[in-house]
Amino acid sequence: MVKKPLTSDQVKKISKQLMLAVLASSMVMTTCLSASASTYNLSSVSLENAQSVGNTVSILESNGWLESANVEWAEAKGATGYNVYCKLASASDSEYKQLDNQLIRKYSSYFRADVLGLSQGDYVMKIVPTINNKEASLEQVITKTIKVKANTREGFAFASGSPMGTGSGGYKDDGTVASNAQIVYITSSNVNKVTANVITNIKGTETLCTGITDILAKRQKGYDKRPLIIRMAGEIKAADITGLNSTGYLQLKGCYNVTFEGVGEDATAYGWGVLIRDSHNVELRNMGVMLFPDDGISLDTGNENIWVHNNDIFYGAAGSDADQVKGDGSCDVKKSTYVTVAYNHFYDSGKCSLCGMSDTENFYVTYHHNWFDHSDSRQPRIRVGTIHIYNNYFDGNSKYGVGVTKGASAFVEDNYFRNCKYPMLSSLQGSDISGGSVGTFSGEEGGMIKAYNNKIEGATKVVYSKDDATQFDAYLASARNEKVPSTYKSVSGGNTYNNFDTSSLMYKYVPDAPENVESNVTTYAGRVDGGDFKWNFTDADDVKSEVNTELMTKIKSYKSELVSVGGNSVSETATSVNATTILSPSAKVTTGGLVLKTDANIANAIYTSPSGTTTGTGTQESPMSLETAIATVKAGGTILLMNGTYSYSKQLTIPVGNNGTASAYKTIKPCEGANVTLDFSSQPYNMVDTSLNARGLQMEGNYWHVYGIRVTGAADNGIFVCGNNNIVEYCVLEANRDSGLQISRRSSNLATMDLWPTNNQIINSTSFNNSDPKTGENADGFGAKLTCGEGNVFDGCISYNNVDDGWDLFSKSETGPIGAVTIKNCIAFRNGQTTAGKYTKNSDGNGFKLGGSGIAGDHSVINCISFENKNQGFTDNSNPGTITVKNCTSFNNSQADGKKSNFDFARTSASHNIFENLISFSNTKISSDKYIGVATNCSFQNGGKYYLIKDKQDVYSSNLATRGTLNSTGVSAADFVSITSPALGANVHKLWRNADETVNTQGLLMMANSSQYKTMGAVFGASK
Repeated sequence: MVKKPLTSDQVKKISKQLMLAVLASSMVMTTCLSASASTYNLSSVSLENAQSVGNTVSILESNGWLESANVEWAEAKGATGYNVYCKLASASDSEYKQLDNQLIRKYSSYFRADVLGLSQGDYVMKIVPTINNKEASLEQVITKTIKVKANTREGFAFASGSPMGTGSGGYKDDGTVASNAQIVYITSSNVNKVTANVITNIKGTETLCTGITDILAKRQKGYDKRPLIIRMAGEIKAADITGLNSTGYLQLKGCYNVTFEGVGEDATAYGWGVLIRDSHNVELRNMGVMLFPDDGISLDTGNENIWVHNNDIFYGAAGSDADQVKGDGSCDVKKSTYVTVAYNHFYDSGKCSLCGMSDTENFYVTYHHNWFDHSDSRQPRIRVGTIHIYNNYFDGNSKYGVGVTKGASAFVEDNYFRNCKYPMLSSLQGSDISGGSVGTFSGEEGGMIKAYNNKIEGATKVVYSKDDATQFDAYLASARNEKVPSTYKSVSGGNTYNNFDTSSLMYKYVPDAPENVESNVTTYAGRVDGGDFKWNFTDADDVKSEVNTELMTKIKSYKSELVSVGGNSVSETATSVNATTILSPSAKVTTGGLVLKTDANIANAIYTSPSGTTTGTGTQESPMSLETAIATVKAGGTILLMNGTYSYSKQLTIPVGNNGTASAYKTIKPCEGANVTLDFSSQPYNMVDTSLNARGLQMEGNYWHVYGIRVTGAADNGIFVCGNNNIVEYCVLEANRDSGLQISRRSSNLATMDLWPTNNQIINSTSFNNSDPKTGENADGFGAKLTCGEGNVFDGCISYNNVDDGWDLFSKSETGPIGAVTIKNCIAFRNGQTTAGKYTKNSDGNGFKLGGSGIAGDHSVINCISFENKNQGFTDNSNPGTITVKNCTSFNNSQADGKKSNFDFARTSASHNIFENLISFSNTKISSDKYIGVATNCSFQNGGKYYLIKDKQDVYSSNLATRGTLNSTGVSAADFVSITSPALGANVHKLWRNADETVNTQGLLMMANSSQYKTMGAVFGASK
């Protein structure tokens, strides 16, 4: 299966399970058209008509974004289509609403659906495969909870005194679709065929229009003011569109209440731009714009309340002038007012944004949270207007940032200027004419800049009025609401600052602190999850203004991976979309996650090798050391480990502050085909004070993804996770001298839970043969214990033959409770001794130890197996909280003396646990299961007898009346496909994993189809 890059939200909140390799199957797809804004209409389907594809859909990734959510999944064998639904996470199943068919797309190795028009909140999405348009509801899957954020509606486009009062286009200001809106979908294949009715005269006559240019042209006279949302899927080239104007623009002229938006990560206008003229309340968002022939986005004449946000703007086609080698303006604003330009990502633009051209009247524009990523100038370049510029990230700009001329007034606040040569310029004064320069702005009169609370690093020069009251670049205010005295004037023209920002003209806004600008902007600027085109500039690019030939080459060779649009077949006419109410209470549920890029698709990868050096350049020919690469890699970057063993005598640390972002993880992974080991066996071991022992890899940073490495020999933990939102995936933790992997705080100075590691994901990893030399009672396979925060998850992991526990969630009174931990799709076996028979009397040897010290913790264990462990299979270990245990199998535990249990959840009478679909079985000596709480569909053993619980009931194993119903039939080996466990020393990580790295026990402890208990226990791989 080809893996995709980390995204988001991913990821922030990322829960992942790679379930299947992509299977070959067909899907009926055609081009898609327009749909009614009544996107969500419900109609029911009976369960009796449910089909089965025999293969549950495998979610690869699910994320929330700005007023949208998305899910990606692998193709299900036998499915001919998919329906996708969405609802608030707190809503009942009857509230599921079906997505428009056109929001479901097929890519080369996966499917994706995006739901648009969501207000801020928590949602879930559901995917139901179909066979010839009939739903296979038994095979549906539901995502994890997806958090959706609201867009920031600030700036002049949303000023209360503006003509339209909003720039939300076809949407309401809460992000939902406006009532009576039309929604039109365009792709490269239907852009000239899509149809919509347009009101074309004062009498309200509707005319059926065909093709997007015809639809927009018919709205030009302004008779039709109904909200219109145009959604663009995939790449559309200029050659695909009939009716672009003579300079290569798609024109929005005379329009009211229109949103033009991209769907998902890859909507790209290739070879054309967008011209907006004489329009009112127009939104343009989530598009990539490449190789445009004139301006990329042009707001030219007569516009009001325009919102341009979350776009990726790349190089344009070279123009005839010397300063147009990167194209002309990326996003120009001329003779337009009440405009907000926000959260756009400008890639090395030569001229980002001309703001005012031949304007003679004042106008109002806001620029906020834009990423001027190594762009050269005009960020913006202002004539005449009143402009507010806040929370932008000026990132390595070779010429200048903000420039004012012709009496313009600009308030520049709370921005971060990093290596921007001249952050602020006013024509013909200060830095603009320093060193005898003739000036940057064609001899135009100067304007005025009020600066406040900006973070400036690496600038060649910036001159404030406090240092030179005449030849200044900007007036430096000591407070946001400070007025600029009229005694401060531009040298050329004698222009003063108009103090708009302290007048009634100003709108409400909440600026970020400049220290947070880089993180917020790099996370949310541009298309969804950063778009499908990735590029990382180097520090050397900070001072360069020429075309980056490698970037230009990549842009010219760009091609979307989109294969087709539509979850099921669609027609060439407008359609309404009907949804299905899912009635099945027993439908399978899996959770989503994220995947990796192939090496060939990684931009600016840093290569390392066991012999890499601190002076290496990070290429295959000159690899870096891993330590240097960790210190060097930028957010969204990937460190590729070349084949071999990386040996260390000291701890390898990802330090505090070395962070990725929610949409741009930092990744460490082997090169494709490489076998990589981090070997710490040369670290010294202190038998006197084990707290002095070094760990292997210590992850203090946030948003890192460590994939596919083996870690061995560490004097303490193999991997120690103490940051937040990290992912450790498909790793092997072997023969370390304490726990294979542990999640805990990095310092005793971090005294409260809110400072402890949160939201870390340990995925499809294996831990074995970990053993501590001093006591032989501390080395677990996996631990989230003592001091860990909320939201930590283990998914698809195997822990075996560790000297202590498989999983340890121990709490102690000195530090108090830990956050709730989720363990799912995991296996623990033969813990309590190593594969070499290393055993200590002191070790606990439990499969899943879920607490300690009588401290409550509401943990969850779902779809897990525990067998042949030294002591308990699953134990609360005196945790009086509410532990949820579902779909679990426990077999032949208590191998040491037969005095322990498969399930032990009754150490404290205060417990109120939740048990569902559990099965306990032993054919060796074992003590009775112990359980307190509420149970449904479980089979326990007690005193050599079996007790069956069908319907939900309160249970207490010590009371015969609440123990369950005596089951004389009992459980036997015949109820399982197999009870033959793997040989001692077998390569379980290889033996028990599918091609997609998920767990498959090859039938071990899977319930046989003929068994009366087939609805109980865990399910891994093919169980029948």
